[in-house]
Amino acid sequence: MSEVATMPEGMRAFGGHPEPERLIGLDLVRASEAAALNAFRWIGKGNKEAADEAASDAIRGMINLIDMCGTCTIGEGIRDEVPGIFVGERLGTWKPGSPPVSIAVDPIDGSTLTAKGLPGALSVIAAAKTETVEERALVAVPSYYMEKIAVGPKIKEGTGMVRFDVPVEQNLELVALKLGKRFAFSQRIEERMAFRPGWSGLEAGASAIIVEDILTTGGSIQEVVDSLKQRGVGIGGIYVLVDRTAGAVTVEGRPVGSLLALKVDAHDAEACPFCKAGAPLTKPGASDKK
Repeated sequence: MSEVATMPEGMRAFGGHPEPERLIGLDLVRASEAAALNAFRWIGKGNKEAADEAASDAIRGMINLIDMCGTCTIGEGIRDEVPGIFVGERLGTWKPGSPPVSIAVDPIDGSTLTAKGLPGALSVIAAAKTETVEERALVAVPSYYMEKIAVGPKIKEGTGMVRFDVPVEQNLELVALKLGKRFAFSQRIEERMAFRPGWSGLEAGASAIIVEDILTTGGSIQEVVDSLKQRGVGIGGIYVLVDRTAGAVTVEGRPVGSLLALKVDAHDAEACPFCKAGAPLTKPGASDKK
């Protein structure tokens, strides 16, 4: 007496492997690796569209080798407006017997970071098996940018709180009051850093701590230091959120403290490789500095 074992139809497309989803998972990892490797040459080149297109081509090419009936349910919105993998696009070989899968993909989450040569960009893929090719297991949720204000525990004590719907000076006044400190706010006016009218808060003999968002050359901070010196105010310390020089720039020999230090190359206009390559340049920030 002999028995003949037959292979379930759904396993034939995977060479008899009992866990096809496991194989798909490994192939998706390879696809995200391919996206990262193909976008590598665009790191720091100032062209996020080219980086996104390179990553999209690589990730699509690898995914389309996978034996599955895949459908992109979370991806780019409208074809031809931007490079990417688009909602509703069929992915995989779609061989008979292959499992239906919903795919969420972002070839580069952080294309601007990639273009600027900054860390933190990712190639992202998520997948979920469905019962039929018509079913969708992953549903796109509208994305929103949130405005945030972070304060320390002492600011939350007592009455009053920082708010989004009030002028910045009102929030600063509240923070200073709760900390028992005086404050002054400077901004660029007619090409020079200056204190807002009525915001002196400073007198000769006082000591000030300067807080800036980003340090690139130190020029703006030096202007504030010069203005304080003219008022007879001493400098107790200089701090920034992000130091793009990784400690290379000091102000009058004084080190600048930072929460995050990065090494970002800065170029004069005549020596800028992006300018020579004709790359489109943007000027982020609210400063009107030319």
